[in-house]
Amino acid sequence: MGSLSKAEFLERGKPRMEAVECPRLGGTVYVREMSNRERTDLELEINASDGRSRMRSAMLVRTLCDESGTLLFAPSDEAEFAQIGAGVVEPLFTVALRLNGFSSEDRNALENAGKN
Repeated sequence: MGSLSKAEFLERGKPRMEAVECPRLGGTVYVREMSNRERTDLELEINASDGRSRMRSAMLVRTLCDESGTLLFAPSDEAEFAQIGAGVVEPLFTVALRLNGFSSEDRNALENAGKN
């Protein structure tokens, strides 16, 4: 494996996407990897929260997209998104965690952010 140029690095490092079948919704939803900036913004926002973990909604409004990678939701949609059933959310959240490289330690830290 040879060394990459800046252009190759930037092109090959673009966020990945994965299709997830949602039988309950009757269709396919895409989950995408966040950019480095998006992940940092998410972590900062959750760490500054009032103690109520919003990790699932906060992450999914930033990762659910259409087949071209365009986000379906904006961060301002988070409260509305939080009303979606857990049975729909949990499989999507699991994929989002994996695609975005969140370890179980990362997840626990974010879910407990602001509680102390």
